[in-house]
Amino acid sequence: MGPVVPDLQSWTAAQASGRWKNRTMTEADRPISERVSVLDRPPRDGDSPIVSRLLDDHVDPSSVRLALVDDDRLVYIGRGADDELSLLFVDGQGAGGGTGPRSSLTERGAIVQWTSGWSGRPSNSRFVVTGIVADIVTEVWVGDVQATLQNNAFAAVMPRGAADAVTVTTSDGERQVPLPRLGL
Repeated sequence: MGPVVPDLQSWTAAQASGRWKNRTMTEADRPISERVSVLDRPPRDGDSPIVSRLLDDHVDPSSVRLALVDDDRLVYIGRGADDELSLLFVDGQGAGGGTGPRSSLTERGAIVQWTSGWSGRPSNSRFVVTGIVADIVTEVWVGDVQATLQNNAFAAVMPRGAADAVTVTTSDGERQVPLPRLGL
C-alpha cells in the first residue's frame, strides 16, 4: 500500500483554518493598545480591493476592509496569519502592500509603509506614507504633514525625503515611529 495522500481540497481547508489564528477573536476583545475596530465592522461594497492579489498569501480575504478614502488614495486593512495585520495602498499611480505583526501597534505605535511613484517628470513624483494604528491614536503626522486618519488607517502625501518618522498621538502623549528603510 502506498503513502496516504489527502485530497487537495481537504488539505487546503485544513491548512487555511490553522493559518488564520485568532480569527474568532473580535477587536473588541483585544486590549485598546492593539485594537483595530474597522476589522469588526460588517463587510461593505468596496471592501474587496481591485488589486487584491498583492496580499493573497498574507491576508484572510474575508477580513479585508476599506479603511481610508482620500481623493484617489485607498487604504485597505486585513488580518494576516499568526496575528499579523496587512495593509494595501492603491492610488492612480500604483499600489503597494505589506504585512506586520499586530504587536507593532503596542511596541512602536503603528505599522508603517511608504510607496513612491514616478509619473514621467520629477514634478509628478510623489511619496505616500500609509499605515495602521490602534483605536487609541487620535492624530498622525509625517514630518510637518498631518496625515489623513480614518478607521485605523492613515495616509500622507509629501515630497520624498521630507520626513524620516511618523508621530502618532494618543491621550498618553506622542510616539515616534521611524519610516522603514529601503533595503537595496
